[in-house]
Amino acid sequence: MKKLIYLLTIIVLLLSGANVFASTNNIVDFSRKGSITVTLINEEVNYVEGANIKIYKLADAYSNNSNLDFDYHEDLKLCENAIKENKFDNETLECIYSSSVESKELITNNKCKAIFEDLDLGLYLIEQTNKVEGYSKIEPFLMYIPVNENNGWIYKVDAEPKVDIIRLFDLTVKKEWNVISGSNTPNEVVIELLKDNEVIEVVTLNKDNNWEYTWTQIEASDKYSVNEINVPEGYTPTYKKVENTYIVTNSKNLVQTGRMSWVTSLLSVLGLILIVLGILYYKKDRNA
Repeated sequence: MKKLIYLLTIIVLLLSGANVFASTNNIVDFSRKGSITVTLINEEVNYVEGANIKIYKLADAYSNNSNLDFDYHEDLKLCENAIKENKFDNETLECIYSSSVESKELITNNKCKAIFEDLDLGLYLIEQTNKVEGYSKIEPFLMYIPVNENNGWIYKVDAEPKVDIIRLFDLTVKKEWNVISGSNTPNEVVIELLKDNEVIEVVTLNKDNNWEYTWTQIEASDKYSVNEINVPEGYTPTYKKVENTYIVTNSKNLVQTGRMSWVTSLLSVLGLILIVLGILYYKKDRNA
């Protein structure tokens, strides 16, 4: 009987010890520092080097009834709710940018990582401040230190936000003139490039650039169009696209003067006279 009691006691102590350990492991150690490692990778497992990654400390971490909670910076009171809802529109971002919250910025290294070390426990906003050629920027997102994993707290956290490959191409606009040889043409024309009916850039075409311009390595899309603005008086533009080249042709409008109208009327009268004479001659010839 004593052996059974002794065995049960050991089992209870072991179980108690396990629970104590688990409980201790679930307590956040606020004396510790943490780190955030951001690795940029696209869906085809290509890593992105040379991206500027910036983090903002939005809130301090604290214990709230044994749960991790956050005390937001006093400058963020107006946008605190938007941050909690993960809504990072221009207004929310401007609220963060104009505040006095702490921030750090690093560039992804040759392993495409930006490693932020010696960080206080808290809530952080992570964003990319530049655009690496051939890739889209990551959307701003939140990370907190520490994170709970497997019933324990992790102080060195990793983030792998996905980025997309952006197809790039060259787009050319060319001006042609449909006029009588030797005619004088305007010295220049102004062309605007639009995407989704929004003006992207305005360029001037003239003899110096051989009446053409090329936008190099712009984001590929079928939503581009061109438009000639301030069309020279007396000309009408037409538009044609051949592969990645827009051809804008200006044709000289036909001007109908009063003299031309008089000539047209005279020719019409003469035509009628000839028709009548022909009919009379035909009848006379038949009667003969």
